[in-house]
Amino acid sequence: ILSFKPDGLFLSNGTGDPEDVRPVIDLVRALRGRLPLSMEKTDLTDFLDDFSQTAGDLCLQAGRELDVELPQAPIYLWADRRQLRRALLALLSNAIKFTAPGTLLHLTLTRRGKWAYLRLTDGGEGMTPEVLTSAFSRYAQPQEQGDPRAGAGFSLPVVQAVIQAHGGTILLQSQKDAGTDVTLTLPVGLPQEQALLRSPRVTVDRSGGFVPELVE
Repeated sequence: ILSFKPDGLFLSNGTGDPEDVRPVIDLVRALRGRLPLSMEKTDLTDFLDDFSQTAGDLCLQAGRELDVELPQAPIYLWADRRQLRRALLALLSNAIKFTAPGTLLHLTLTRRGKWAYLRLTDGGEGMTPEVLTSAFSRYAQPQEQGDPRAGAGFSLPVVQAVIQAHGGTILLQSQKDAGTDVTLTLPVGLPQEQALLRSPRVTVDRSGGFVPELVE
């Protein structure tokens, strides 16, 4: 059973099971842009419904609440379920660490055209503009220096690497004392259907976050 580790980056089952604990080698590969993926046809709606059960339990253990809103219709895409789950657990871990007990977190999934949008929002501490700008830099800390909750700074860069490996983008918006909003954008459809899509990349929006930019 997974449990929340308040003073660390990861969520683990405490047994050292490599299927549930992200190994260091995956961290290194992700940060080098060489993360191996085992892609398979995935119903993102069903995947998140299953994930929300674990996420809800983790939030309860940590004294938070999770509100989940999913569409009724399936959303099929090509994904590595294991790596995608790890990315979501990392985002959830950050949301828990930087919110107060009793905070309500929101997880939603929507679809617009050929893209699925997975959004996690919280009403936590938020980030200063300086921290937000460097949030995806390797070893950067998504908090002020000296914060006892500081981790290794791998979390967001690795999430970014996983999502980009899926052909997606990540948008991070945050304001100090006003919470954080993370939106993952993933291409819908199977490989043959995605061939005509343009490749997305991430750029910095100096007005307050990271936005997807499409390139030929």
